[in-house]
Amino acid sequence: MNLKFFYGLQILSTLSVVPAIILGVSARKTLPLSLQLFVLFLFLGLSTDLIGWYSYLTSNIALNQNARNIYSVIEWVFMFWFVGKFISLSWLTQILKQVWILFLLLGILSLIYPDLLEYFTPIIYVLLSFLISFSLLQIAEKEDKVSRITLFWLLLGSFIGYFCTFFFMAFLDSEFGKKLWFVKNIISSIVNVIFAFGFFIFFKYTSLQKLQ
Repeated sequence: MNLKFFYGLQILSTLSVVPAIILGVSARKTLPLSLQLFVLFLFLGLSTDLIGWYSYLTSNIALNQNARNIYSVIEWVFMFWFVGKFISLSWLTQILKQVWILFLLLGILSLIYPDLLEYFTPIIYVLLSFLISFSLLQIAEKEDKVSRITLFWLLLGSFIGYFCTFFFMAFLDSEFGKKLWFVKNIISSIVNVIFAFGFFIFFKYTSLQKLQ
């Protein structure tokens, strides 16, 4: 594949989250705390990608690796907390509230032994995909108009992102996987569009409620 096209695709994937962040920040005064933290999480992901971009341009591999390792730990802790907050099973919610301790330990180990992330990340993505899909089913069962719920779109985007990333990671060591790795950037862009749409939905129906 043309390197310029691949590089441009990576830039597009990185910057595609900006509309979601802008919409989220604009609605911060009316967003619930959990969704405010989700916006902060998106901003942290953007910052990590920008650090990776800078590291690539300056050939600073160590900076990129450390930044992504730290982000991975924060991502795991936040996403399990975020998903657990909306699961209607008290015992599972309690487990997810305590699991951050395990991820903190894994994070410290990954900073010392970076190769550990290769083993933990796929497993964690599978667990997140399962928990998010379970949350989506619970929302669909309880709510009549799920398309009007911002949380539904944020969880849907997250599910697509984690499930597809796990799929591509499973084939990463093969020639097939390497040739299709660019598709991950396209999927990331689609996921970010879904996030932006979720915050747009919040704007739309919050405004309608004010008019009524």
